[in-house]
Amino acid sequence: DSFLENEEFDGVPRVDTRRVLTIQVEDRAGRPLPFANVRLTCGDGNQLTLATTADGTAVFFPELDRLGARVAVSVDYRSRREPMSRSVVIGRTSRAQIETVRTESLASPIRNFDLALVVDTTGSMSDELEYLKVELDSILGGLREEHPNVDIRVALVAYRDTTDEYITRTFSFDGDVSTMRGHLSRQRASGGGDYPEAVEQAMARAVALDWRENAVRSILFVADAPPHAEDVATTWRSAEVARAKRIQIVPVGASGVGPEAEYMM
Repeated sequence: DSFLENEEFDGVPRVDTRRVLTIQVEDRAGRPLPFANVRLTCGDGNQLTLATTADGTAVFFPELDRLGARVAVSVDYRSRREPMSRSVVIGRTSRAQIETVRTESLASPIRNFDLALVVDTTGSMSDELEYLKVELDSILGGLREEHPNVDIRVALVAYRDTTDEYITRTFSFDGDVSTMRGHLSRQRASGGGDYPEAVEQAMARAVALDWRENAVRSILFVADAPPHAEDVATTWRSAEVARAKRIQIVPVGASGVGPEAEYMM
């Protein structure tokens, strides 16, 4: 815990991630209902709304979201308010709490998936970058084999630091694997120098990509360093935007990643 006392973590809340409230939304056949809006109303009238992801869940952190001891849960799907509302008591202990809500709607098949690769391309990331170049086709091929009816698009945000040849290079979503393979193959690991990198700028560009509203959305974030101390709070705000947009961030800590970067990720 000692590094959490550093001023570089100002602006990042300390959250007990063991204490989590998951709202599992199902359709009337008992299947997960993606893209449904889950609204929690606290005793003081404060409201928080998150859309469910592909598995039909919306995840809340009582401490971070200031939920209080009891919340009212309501759901709407495709702008139609479901005829239900229930009260949930928030547990005080550090544990995972799952509440299932059954609706009258029927889930529609997921047709679209948007994946953004956010990759640190400084000198220490050479091995990881070369691995991605080789394995990109395999990763996308596996996705298409498992989900043959889903339209998959991929974007790339390559980044370094403010004193390097470039800070970020952004390549918008594309469904053509060969195009994205070409963008990735032209990236080289270089620069960096000091430990922190321009993570905040990369994340800001990633969340601002042209994500499809009806798509499952994910960021694969591959890095081995945190943002600069003065940019930590800005990076956290991008993560909050991603959460509000239903973009799942999957962090991958590369070899040599330190505890500060690991905590941020």
